[in-house]
Amino acid sequence: MIPSSSDIQHIIAVTKGSRKAEKSLFLELRQRFLTGKGDFSGINDEDRGDIFQDSFIILWNKIQTGELFTRGDKVYVKGRNGEKEVTDLSGYFMRIAKNKYYETLRAMGRTVPLNEQTAQRDDEADTTGFPTDVTYRCLMMLPRRCQELIDLFYVQHKSLDDILAMRNGIQSYNGVKTAKYKCLKNLKDRIKAIYQAHGLRFPQPKRY
Repeated sequence: MIPSSSDIQHIIAVTKGSRKAEKSLFLELRQRFLTGKGDFSGINDEDRGDIFQDSFIILWNKIQTGELFTRGDKVYVKGRNGEKEVTDLSGYFMRIAKNKYYETLRAMGRTVPLNEQTAQRDDEADTTGFPTDVTYRCLMMLPRRCQELIDLFYVQHKSLDDILAMRNGIQSYNGVKTAKYKCLKNLKDRIKAIYQAHGLRFPQPKRY
């Protein structure tokens, strides 16, 4: 199967820094995500919005860093086991989103059904996320309590209940959830500021 010409055009244009192409890709993927909204059950709209945003940023970074690229009339992605052809960019995006969804369920302490639990394949893994050096620099600029909270939730994969039991000064589950949200927003805002300072922008996702 040959990828659509729009997939190739999007990747080429986004690589060159076209904001118009970024917006077009964003809208196309957002529509695909909304069409498959039923695949992300058991979470609220805010969590779905976070999944879409994180997945879009992952895909955008893969294009920007050359991990997802075109060669002739085909699209490829670099993985730990070499290059792999991508025949449908929106389908590839949805696999990233699905893996983020499973991560969200596990972080909430929920069990992912065995028949739905797919190991994150090398070519679909978040090997770039935000560029590591930028993420590290921005993380180190956060208050220590935010550094610890982000490490517990996203690196050590502790549930919010686990974090509540471990941390002093937070009295409720909602308190932990709010603190995590504020810390992550602070981190993302700092990263976005660096991107924008270098002329790199991506559309701001809307809540659903």
